[in-house]
Amino acid sequence: MKKIVIEMSPSIRFEIKVKNSGGSIESFGVLPEETTEIEKTFSDVQELQKCQAMVGTLESLILAHAVTGLNVNSVAYKRGIQTVLDKIDNECS
Repeated sequence: MKKIVIEMSPSIRFEIKVKNSGGSIESFGVLPEETTEIEKTFSDVQELQKCQAMVGTLESLILAHAVTGLNVNSVAYKRGIQTVLDKIDNECS
């Protein structure tokens, strides 16, 4: 098993575990942690689900690239991921 960590900033990173038959990915700091202090309405839940779906799609793309051997730690790749993260942040804030 090969582990790849993509550091986007001190607070945002992706951890990828690549195996022969696939792998897994986990992101940290992309979406804010849920707090119990926030009262959730139906639209809040829908918005959270939309944001989680966006992050899930990005994670799937990164994982697919890593499994196929693409250099996911290159400067150009990180710039592209940052562009998508900025779009997610704009949509989800």
